[in-house]
Formats: sequence, C-alpha cells, structure tokens
Amino acid sequence: MFCSECGAKNPDGAAFCQECGAKLDVTEPEKEKTKKEEKVVTSKPSIKMTKKQKSLVVLIAIVVIVLFVLYQIISTKVSPATIVKNYISAIGNKDYHKLYELAEFSGDTTFITEEAFKEELKENLGDATIQNFTVGKNVKYGNLGLTATVPVNITVSNKTSSNTEELTVELSKMQDKKFLFFDNWKINDMASILGYDIINDFEIRVPKDTKVTFEGIKLDPKYLDNDSDEKNTNVDVYKLPQVLKTDSAKLEFEIFGNIKITKEIAISAYYSQYTLNITKDDLDDKEQEKMTTAIKENITTLMNALIAKKSFAEIQNTFNAVDSSDLDDIKKLYDNQIDYINKLNYTISNFSIEDIEIATLSVDSDFTIFTRINVDYKWKATSTTNGNTRDVDDSYYVAYELVYKDGGYKISNVSGMPSLYVYMY
Repeated sequence: MFCSECGAKNPDGAAFCQECGAKLDVTEPEKEKTKKEEKVVTSKPSIKMTKKQKSLVVLIAIVVIVLFVLYQIISTKVSPATIVKNYISAIGNKDYHKLYELAEFSGDTTFITEEAFKEELKENLGDATIQNFTVGKNVKYGNLGLTATVPVNITVSNKTSSNTEELTVELSKMQDKKFLFFDNWKINDMASILGYDIINDFEIRVPKDTKVTFEGIKLDPKYLDNDSDEKNTNVDVYKLPQVLKTDSAKLEFEIFGNIKITKEIAISAYYSQYTLNITKDDLDDKEQEKMTTAIKENITTLMNALIAKKSFAEIQNTFNAVDSSDLDDIKKLYDNQIDYINKLNYTISNFSIEDIEIATLSVDSDFTIFTRINVDYKWKATSTTNGNTRDVDDSYYVAYELVYKDGGYKISNVSGMPSLYVYMY
C-alpha cells in the first residue's frame, strides 16, 4: 500500500503512513481481506455430535410427537361433542351398560344398580329407535367454561311414526380430571331425557339392629341416620343417598335376631320413606312360639301372684321393658284384680295354662308388636262357706304388647288378665 501524500510504501492494512503520518485510504478489496482474516482468527472450531447423541435427539423428537398425537386423540375422545355422540349412539343401540357408565352414579353413595337401571330404561325406551342423528360442531361454553351445550339433530321412530327434532345436550365440567390432565365432562339431566327419576335421601325404618339388603346391596351401618329423633328408641332409620324410582324394588330384612323377610316395594317421589310392615304371616311357627312363651311366663307369674295375693311391688320387675306410664296402668289392672278376688266366696288354686296361640298380630311404626292371644287354662275353685270344689276349664283372649330387646321378646304392656269367675254353690 502506497501513501497518497508522500508516495512511501506502507504495510497492507496500515491506517497511517509510516513516513509522513497521513491517514491511509484502505481499498474495498483490502477491507474484505481484512474481514476474512479477522473471521478466520475469531471463528471457533465446530463440534461434531456422536452417534449416540444423534439417536437421543431423534428419540426425544419421536416422544414429543407421540405425546402430542396422544394429547390430541384423548382431548377429542373426552370432549363434550364426543361424549354426546357416544351418549346418543348408546341410546340408539340400547347399550344399557354404556348408558349406566355415562350416568356416573356416585360410587358407594348410590343404590341404583345396573340391573335396576337397565330394567327401568327398557320400559321407558320401549320400541322407539333412533334412525339417524348428527352432532353439531358449534359447541357453546358458558358459566366461565364450566358448562357446555352441544346441538344434536335426531330422528326417532317407532312402529307408527317418525319424528325429527333438534335438541341441545348440556354438560357440566367436573372437579376431578380425566387421565390427570383432561377436563371431565358429565351430561346434565340424563334422568329427564331417558325418563327415569332419582330419589335422594330415601329412608327405611326397621326394628333396631335389623340387617337390611337393598336390591342386593347390604346396608352398612354408616347409612344409619344418627340425627334421627328415633335413634334412642327401638327403631333404626337408614338413609340412602340415591335410589331409583321404581314400581318394584326388592328389600330383604333380617329382624328379631334371625327372621328373614323379603318385600317387593314401590319407590315413589311422593313418599321418600318405607317402614317395614310385619304381619303374622311373616313369622314362622318357631318365632311365634318365642312370643307366646314370653307371654305364657308373664301370665303365669301374674296369676300365681294374684292367687297368693302378693302386692304389685313384688312382681314389678317382671315388666322391666315397660314405660313408667304404662306400668302405672298395669298396676291399676292388677290391684283391681286383687280387690275382685278378695270379694269372691271361693279361693283359687292350681292355675295352669294348657294352650296359648296368637290370634292376631300387628306391628306399629315404632315396632311395638300388638298381639291378641287366645289362652286355654285350668284352675280350681274351693268354696269358703261349704268347702265344695270345682275344676274349671276356660278360654280367654288377652291383648299383649311386646318389643324385641336384648335378644328376646319383652312384655311392654297388657290390657287384660284371664277371668277367674265361676258360679259356686
């Protein structure tokens, strides 16, 4: 490079002349050359990837793609539109199992069995069939994304007619997620669309300690209503969170220790409770004998106490299952009988019960057992004036009330006593 002022030769790339100090004019080719030299000087050596590293990068890329595809597939599968499509298809195919799944009855808080659900839908859907349907793509979200409405165009026919209509199916977003990450949508009001009714907090009233099976499901004690006013009486109240309205539900009871009773009941929206109805026909001979044995022992105790003219206080503990108000009534009955015997012109001995049988039996809502008992008995009358004797065979109806308590039948009330009247001469 030569200086334009003094003509002296300078090294390539010099900025000033070495002879006169004038600024040198660097030409364009020399600038490019300088840049290339600088680039060569400042560039770093390239790094080559190993075969293993390249394989890892490819694997990561494949995993990302697969996850993305899976995400898209699952998102579509759990979307409101797909759920509605599956729902309408299940109705058309009468796929009761799928409809039961879509209803998502709540775990152990429901007593709607799949079999009962199936029978109800069979009756409701009848011979109606879905000819075709179209699920619209215009899904509308509302309530800050918590609800979704899906339009459906559907053609329904039966043996006599065909009808096409447009309807919208509403869904709600549940709190829990599907597969951890995806929104979980549930169809609202399937009950009204399919024609079934759900009864909430259905009550079943039974004698205390009764074992209950509802539609094949044994009721756990956790369903006992501990807030019930009757929790301290001889009544248990079960409260079932969710049952199906039906004309026929099968209930099985194990009462009074081991008596098994089966009832077919109707469950109505108007009466959200059922009280077990017990009749004489529900009790076998063995169980009726347990009742009559308790009554026989009580009658024998009372009559022998009367004959011995004991005070009521001496036999009061016989009525340990009787309320205080009823106990006063029994005492009056007993004291009146003592007064009656004291006025007789004969004495009484050899009282015995020959036979005892339940004539009628009913159970009230508090599960007190009302019985009308036919008693065949014998006794002997001896005149106090001339010593004449008479053996008497008699029969009498006595009304008794019992409760099942502490593993046996206890007398809770009595409204009469066998007659001890006979004409003596």
